[in-house]
Amino acid sequence: MSLSRKIKYGLYFSLVEKIPEIQLAYQSFVDANLDCYRKHRRQSWKYLLALNIHYRYPRLKKKPEPPVLTPSGATGKKTLNIPEWTYQLRDSPVELSRKLLTYDVISFDVFDTLIFRPFDAPTDLFRLMALKINMPDFAKIRTEAEKAARSTAVNGEVNIYDIYNEIKNKYHIDVENAIQTEIDAEFDLCYGNEYIKTIFNILKYNQKEIIAVSDMYLPEDIIKKLLKKCGFKGFSRVYVSCDYRRSKATGKLYRFINKDFVKHKSVFHIGDDYTADCINARKTGWTAYHYPQCRAISKTFRPDNKTKSIASSVYRGIVANKIHNGTALIHPFDKYYEYGFIYGGIITCGFLDYLDDLCKSKNIDKILFLERGGETLSSLYRKHYNTVKCEYVLWSRALGNALTLEDGIPNHSAELYYRPFIKGVNNICVVDMDLSGLDIICFEKYITEKLNYNGTVTRATIYAYNKDSTALLTKMLFASEYPSILSFINDKNETGFEFLFETNVVENQKAVKNIQKGIKDYADIYYKIFEKYREYINISSTDAYLPLNHFGENKKWVETIQKPGLGNN
Repeated sequence: MSLSRKIKYGLYFSLVEKIPEIQLAYQSFVDANLDCYRKHRRQSWKYLLALNIHYRYPRLKKKPEPPVLTPSGATGKKTLNIPEWTYQLRDSPVELSRKLLTYDVISFDVFDTLIFRPFDAPTDLFRLMALKINMPDFAKIRTEAEKAARSTAVNGEVNIYDIYNEIKNKYHIDVENAIQTEIDAEFDLCYGNEYIKTIFNILKYNQKEIIAVSDMYLPEDIIKKLLKKCGFKGFSRVYVSCDYRRSKATGKLYRFINKDFVKHKSVFHIGDDYTADCINARKTGWTAYHYPQCRAISKTFRPDNKTKSIASSVYRGIVANKIHNGTALIHPFDKYYEYGFIYGGIITCGFLDYLDDLCKSKNIDKILFLERGGETLSSLYRKHYNTVKCEYVLWSRALGNALTLEDGIPNHSAELYYRPFIKGVNNICVVDMDLSGLDIICFEKYITEKLNYNGTVTRATIYAYNKDSTALLTKMLFASEYPSILSFINDKNETGFEFLFETNVVENQKAVKNIQKGIKDYADIYYKIFEKYREYINISSTDAYLPLNHFGENKKWVETIQKPGLGNN
């Protein structure tokens, strides 16, 4: 290493790494401003200097607030454009693969690189465990036990069994069951990073040597199985800090790998922690590539996490890992797809949870999803719940007004179509995403007055779920790609019928389709990952609508997404 590089690393260690509080604060600032902090070297160094003064001489200066930076080079309020995926801050998988193929050994970090946890903070896994094992303080106990175990361990490296021994010594808890519950949760909830998986498959096809290197308390045998479950197998070696009592954070694990496996081979390492995965890897002669945490990039677009709930953490984790993992550099996301995924997905999942609970509490026999917003909801309910029989019903306000006229002529075709939906059921729930609820009122009036339905009708609308919902933005999420039904055409014998629809093509059909696909993709990811844990996650209306309300406060974002007629059909 040249003298200038030694001086550089020494200065960085002294100012950033020597005091953990400084390292954490400064790295958080860097992660939050990955796209522009290098353009603001003066402000960045000024902030770092202020941190050093505060933590070295706390009486002299209050803890400084990090400066707000913008990509343009000016400080002030940061403005971000949509779609979000354009802020990737990484090479495309193909470009990065080309670089990697020139090296002998390719090394990957594990968590937040090869595989994801679906949370805003990794420790939220412990909060979910607390609910499952019915131990409210478990997350705090688990975190403190790890700190205590590390404080007395060689090089501060411990495995999961060391951590739970700390718990065992202080609390009456079934340690073996708790350990297995944590390991099971990792296997149930972790999933592969599609961006890295693309690169991994290219490397495997070209028969490159691949290793995984992780600072982690789960032993190698568990990490190997977890990687395999997430779609990664065929590693030449897997190195985990707890097995060797050496870490990437200190650089000692890299030096051990050099002697144990690398020897004189060229190595390229990829990881999310700039210090542990890049600076320390380079110190030992490896080439390193920083893969910024998806959460750090996504955080700049998200509102403040006011509720601190598990549901909010899950939402932020799913969105970050999907939108900002880098795959969009190959397959870009349409801005309407993003709108559906980021803002409609959590609302839909929250509303369907609310609907399912409502139907169970009222012993509903059948759910009827009315036309327009009911298309997306009915398909997702049938796919991921289906605890109550449900059907999708064509309906429109214009048709309802015509059918419910007091002196109107009976429509036999309408009766032929609608009567089977209510036949043999005494307790139905009618769902519509119209914020006014008028469509449901009109439908209820028709089946009770014209079809003599004597059963109970329960109304379920998005307004009942959240009374502060943003009207137009919600209507945009649940618009329909199909023309509205206007009436029925009777056949001559009045034994059959045909539908009469609006003749005009729905405006913005492609935008509506992409919004619906975004909503469905979010829901599919959420329900797949949390299949065994849904009972522990309560998506409150506040959690569901916080992202959309935040979107509505940004006029530039709203103007970008709005189209004439979108949400009015």
